[in-house]
Amino acid sequence: MPKGNNTATDLEAFGILLRRYRVMNGLTQADFSDLLGVSQATLSRWENGSQAPDVKMRRKVHDLVFRKQPKQDNIINNFVRFARQPRMLMNRDFIFLAVSPTLSEYVGRTQNELVGSSHRERLSEQAKRFFPRLIDAGFFKGEVAFGQFAAHFQGYDGRDFKSIKQIYPFFLSDGSIVALVEIQLIDDETFKACQHSPDTVEMIRAFEDTLV
Repeated sequence: MPKGNNTATDLEAFGILLRRYRVMNGLTQADFSDLLGVSQATLSRWENGSQAPDVKMRRKVHDLVFRKQPKQDNIINNFVRFARQPRMLMNRDFIFLAVSPTLSEYVGRTQNELVGSSHRERLSEQAKRFFPRLIDAGFFKGEVAFGQFAAHFQGYDGRDFKSIKQIYPFFLSDGSIVALVEIQLIDDETFKACQHSPDTVEMIRAFEDTLV
């Protein structure tokens, strides 16, 4: 299991997970802080990674985030399908379950054409190296909170895009875990820097790292 070697980074990963859950469920910070029984200011510090909750609260958040609820299947699908930024949802076989309109435009295929199709054959060399590590770390067993790496991806029209991809686990109501991938486009210079120093951008954060 990978261990976090930077406390601030582990806090940031936990904060990202917390904020992502809140946004996907349409909760304001005031709503979510009430649900957790803490002040809004405290929740804000957790989300921006400047303060860590105690172990008991982290486990409470973990159980809440991964509680199986049928309605969450629609929540996560809509969170991707109607997003303005490039996002996709895929299973462990790299099958697209949902894609955002922006990603569809970049790739050069409609959302309907992409959903149900396999992404495996179009994985970049960076993705082919990173995803086995992510899977071995227990991503699809619910043991990983967050993953990130830099990679390029190519549209069907030949256009090439450089990006940083952030990957979050999400439980469906049937108990399976899918990958929510958020894509941030970067310029060539930033991409080259990431390739020269992959440790500065590549990370896998296990839940046990964020719970200590």
